[in-house]
Amino acid sequence: THQEIQDGELFKLQDEIPCLTSIAIPRMDEDRDINCYRYRYFYKYFRPKINDFEYVMLTDSRDIIFQRDVSKYPFASETDLFFADEEKLIGDCPINAGWIRDLYGTDILSELKSKTILCSGTTIGV
Repeated sequence: THQEIQDGELFKLQDEIPCLTSIAIPRMDEDRDINCYRYRYFYKYFRPKINDFEYVMLTDSRDIIFQRDVSKYPFASETDLFFADEEKLIGDCPINAGWIRDLYGTDILSELKSKTILCSGTTIGV
């Protein structure tokens, strides 16, 4: 079941930022975290519009400070996705390890535990 967000504070900005859209938020089990579900909704929203955008930037609003127009950065044409690493391994972080274990199981966590955490609070892609 989905709950539609209607006329919330965030959406008062729609006149200023036309690309804001209301989204369906899933009702989740208590042991699941919305951070892990958002990527499904990003995909669902952007997949049919794949040719409508040159770049897409997704961000948690509290994560960034713009120092200049992000579209003016010299992105390499052969690179499709940008995000930051966290200087910590997945297996060393109870939160990230827990998300992976809960969603994919202990076998996948074992495969990924020695990988660096990639922060997706700000993601830019082509």
